[in-house]
Amino acid sequence: MAMRRSLPSDREFCAIVDLIATGFRVLWTKKLLFVVLAAASLIALSGPESAVGMPFPFLLTVSIGIGGFLTSFGLMLGSYVVVLGARAGLSTLAASQISGVFVCFLLTPIFLELFTDAAPFSETYVMQLGVALGVLITVSLGVAFIFSSFVDEDVQQIFEHYGLGAGQHALLQLDPLQTDLPESIRGPVQFIEVHDNRITVTTDKGAHSLQMSLISAIQRLKTSQGLRIHRSIWINETQMDRLFYENGNPRLAVKSGESWPVSRTMVGEIKRTLKARS
Repeated sequence: MAMRRSLPSDREFCAIVDLIATGFRVLWTKKLLFVVLAAASLIALSGPESAVGMPFPFLLTVSIGIGGFLTSFGLMLGSYVVVLGARAGLSTLAASQISGVFVCFLLTPIFLELFTDAAPFSETYVMQLGVALGVLITVSLGVAFIFSSFVDEDVQQIFEHYGLGAGQHALLQLDPLQTDLPESIRGPVQFIEVHDNRITVTTDKGAHSLQMSLISAIQRLKTSQGLRIHRSIWINETQMDRLFYENGNPRLAVKSGESWPVSRTMVGEIKRTLKARS
């Protein structure tokens, strides 16, 4: 029996590198890095009584350094877990939280030595360790929840760029409509059209017909941003190109070169969407 592959392939390794770069960019632009460092500083400054006697600048410098190290290590490990965890169907959120908890359990005992003179495994040490772990794990879960909401779309794009089919698993965690589609065409939904009493769902990999109402399909697209431009048509915002008129009737041109009829009541909303994307 062949052993299950556990180490990343060349494409997965490149995806991990891109995820790390994306993660640092999001942490910086969204100011989440400051949240992590501030949390680490607060934990350090409110730590064991033996640390109170230390100079404040020293405590602040050390705690910020710890926060930066934890953030960097957690981001690198998290990117690794996101790629390998996708094989098992883990979402970006689940993978980020697992890596965050692991980092806390691995590094907290090491850094606790900087702030306590209690003997290892003594009652005082165990109590301080439990408090530190509880606070750090709570913070890591909260940061992972916020962070994953910003990077999930980037994760999907990176998976698609490197041809990693595992990226579909994260979509399945978030878009229930994906479970109704054949595995071969699961991916970001671009269009949904109504034909008689059925709908046709078009993704970036193909199209499939379903016995479902358009309203039900839209409700199952929890992560997709789009508009119902007509009573029988839903379009992903990323596919919209320009609004124009033909014989006085509004139509929406899409990136594939086709055009679709538009309900007059949706003209204003489409204009705002196109302006926001320009």
